[in-house]
Amino acid sequence: MPPEQRKAMEQAMAARSNMSLGSDGSMAIKMCITAEMIERKSWMPKTDGKCTQTVSAAVGNTQKFGFTCTDPVSSGEGIVTFLSKTSYTSSMKLTTLRNGKPESLTFESASKFLGADCGTVQPLTAK
Repeated sequence: MPPEQRKAMEQAMAARSNMSLGSDGSMAIKMCITAEMIERKSWMPKTDGKCTQTVSAAVGNTQKFGFTCTDPVSSGEGIVTFLSKTSYTSSMKLTTLRNGKPESLTFESASKFLGADCGTVQPLTAK
């Protein structure tokens, strides 16, 4: 990423207290998930009505999910692997339109519990 583009991205992220960009190009996003959501393995947030979600029952320590959205037009599917009561990994494939052309993206994430106090980050609303 060119330095000027990176600087603009860092400034945009700094405006949101829950996002930061790593020196290796990775992105960190802080989300507030309640203990109840973790216990129920119900970590998917509610949508604004423009998306429909499907979340399978957990099998062992994994759970599959999918979604379809109308605005912006996109769809995806993925899997979450719960490593412990305080961490999980996930992978997701997303298909969307960018400038009228189909685009596919793949996301990999690792999440861990940071603490009981979310500070300024508002809790997700559980599905």
